[in-house]
Amino acid sequence: MNQHYFVGISVPKQQTISLIKATDQMELKKTHKIVVAPEDMHITLMYLGAVNPHQMNELIKYMESASKCHNPFEIHSTSVRVFGNEEMPRVVYAKIEEKPELHSLQTDLSIGATETGLLLDKKPFVPHITLAKKWGGFGQMQSIISFNDPVSFTVEKFSLFEIRPNQSPKYKPIATFQLGDR
Repeated sequence: MNQHYFVGISVPKQQTISLIKATDQMELKKTHKIVVAPEDMHITLMYLGAVNPHQMNELIKYMESASKCHNPFEIHSTSVRVFGNEEMPRVVYAKIEEKPELHSLQTDLSIGATETGLLLDKKPFVPHITLAKKWGGFGQMQSIISFNDPVSFTVEKFSLFEIRPNQSPKYKPIATFQLGDR
């Protein structure tokens, strides 16, 4: 099987606390097959799939250069939402408030990935932190909650992650890029 990759922003450990509380409060372990571990929580900027070595080298060079053109910025999440049917959602996530800086970074990185010949998903970018996925077909979804303790942090870097489905943590950063020209 080919190794798959994505580009994303890790959620700082301290910020995962309220996300875990939300996961527990909604009892997502009862309704979903996969509840995301705190160390795997992230915002996906783009899913890459399989990448050949030449594309990988070009992509890393591009991301290194692009990271210097974007300054650190704040992000916030105050609510939980779902993808799919409200009663049996396939994904439960923390919604990230719209930020032009986040969209600009995502767009810039997508352009670079496309220029290296990678085929990216055409769906619109919806910034979020997945909490649980794959409806388990059992139980009833608890009410969606708002965070008592909103998730906020400064995005100072992003990473290229290798997906390791049978390991924990599942996502291993193989290259990290600091934002801003330091």
